[in-house]
Amino acid sequence: MPRSLDGDWYKSYNLYMNSVTSSHARQNWAETVEAARNEPLIITDHGRPTVAVMDAALARLALQVLEDSRDIERATAALEEYRKDGVAYSLDDVAAELGIKNYQRLLGPYSPKA
Repeated sequence: MPRSLDGDWYKSYNLYMNSVTSSHARQNWAETVEAARNEPLIITDHGRPTVAVMDAALARLALQVLEDSRDIERATAALEEYRKDGVAYSLDDVAAELGIKNYQRLLGPYSPKA
């Protein structure tokens, strides 16, 4: 059962992560997994960082934060483009351009109120 991100075990991480060799990780897998539950670990292969092992809840959070960050970057770029060009398109215009009819039905509860 995944742990919640609330609680004492969760802490902030700096850019430095402990590392183990792939040989050590393979020979001591249970120990490696237990250590990765407490803090992310880098597994190296021939001295080069290869993969990271971390708690599943932390991995999900990290991926969500990364996705949110990219969404913010795209939205900010779109807003800047709009501010520069002043061109905006309504949902009706976009649907018509794409040949989508009755798109309001597809939106269900998200359909704009008339």
